[in-house]
Amino acid sequence: MLKTLRKTSFRILVLAYGLLLAGCSSLTAPPSSKPVRYACDEGRQFSIAFLPDAGGANIEINRMRFHLRREAAAEMRYACDVLTFTGSGDTAEVAIQDAPAYRNCRAER
Repeated sequence: MLKTLRKTSFRILVLAYGLLLAGCSSLTAPPSSKPVRYACDEGRQFSIAFLPDAGGANIEINRMRFHLRREAAAEMRYACDVLTFTGSGDTAEVAIQDAPAYRNCRAER
């Protein structure tokens, strides 16, 4: 159990550095719109605040906040260089470097 916890902590740390180095902007201020919380497989969670006026969204994932840009051709797809949020209704997925990382996510009510 402790070994698994250490591996998970290490992966989170690597994710944080990877996202910062890859062009996802880190945010220090809280999002300006009400965030939607999602619960995913394996007990993972994140929240996202959509910013229609700014054409993007702020996502909080693994206790870090990042700004994602809305992709023009997709209604519920927001991304930065490494992180991609895709949503449909109350369901969503977050991919890191095009690999699904947060799967079968449902908006919490």
